[in-house]
Amino acid sequence: MPMIISAKNFKFVFFSLCILLLLIGCEPKNDSVMLEKSEPINRLVTYNRWANEQFVTWLMEYDETLLSAHVESSFPSIRATVVHNWGAETGWTSYLQNKEWQRPYDGDSFSGSTKDALLQWLEASRILEDFIHNADFVVINQDLLKNEREYLAEDVVMHVVNHATQHRGQIITMARALGLQNIPRTDLIFFAKENRD
Repeated sequence: MPMIISAKNFKFVFFSLCILLLLIGCEPKNDSVMLEKSEPINRLVTYNRWANEQFVTWLMEYDETLLSAHVESSFPSIRATVVHNWGAETGWTSYLQNKEWQRPYDGDSFSGSTKDALLQWLEASRILEDFIHNADFVVINQDLLKNEREYLAEDVVMHVVNHATQHRGQIITMARALGLQNIPRTDLIFFAKENRD
């Protein structure tokens, strides 16, 4: 009776097999499966930085009191959501670098200004973008699997971008509740239109 592998485990099994083949000196015939560089992934991290940049530029116009005002959402304020996104992007970048999870501030909260947090969030996006643009995904995935990490690099990058998009949407909802104006349009399609080759 043939062995059945679930779709969930197929990717892990395939990558493990490819890594085994690389370790014994054979290369898989389909080079598109384990790319050293992935153009869609590169575009995603560039989009993420671009969208976060739009938000940082927009939110820098507002004062601390407004950005820290309580609004019901996953986090209690725009400030708390920004700090969370900054921490998540920093942490996941350290994961991709095969380091211990890094927290960019002490404890569970950031004591600096919201404007400092906004600038740090943008810097975290730039660091992630630079890292991915210079990444060799074969090497990263080999290292992650060797150290028994649970996720592959491409999945982490897609998660980080999706996570930031979700929280930017929550920031928009909070901003509307607070009466903030001139909300930037950061859907991926606007990035694509602005960055056509």
